[in-house]
Amino acid sequence: MGERQFLFELQCLQKGGAKRKFRRDIFDSWACCAYCGADRPTTLDHVLAKARGGLTVRNNLVAACTMCNFKKGSLDFMEWFRAQGSWSVEKELRLLAWIHQ
Repeated sequence: MGERQFLFELQCLQKGGAKRKFRRDIFDSWACCAYCGADRPTTLDHVLAKARGGLTVRNNLVAACTMCNFKKGSLDFMEWFRAQGSWSVEKELRLLAWIHQ
């Protein structure tokens, strides 16, 4: 779905429905935790934490397991992520592509 169509559909939905669709779209784009690869992530994480000025926009949110979301907190995502045993070049490139879309 193109960005214009997505925005149009968001405007047509009630507020609660728009929020659920917004969240579902992000979860559908990430079948596993963006950081560790755990199946069925249950939270959305602000890549650039809200405490550091991050916005609640699609390209700043990724699906994450509860543990990764909690451990990352408001830390710099790249420093934190590269220190994790689950870090890989492929995962980092996917995250960077996501936030720069």
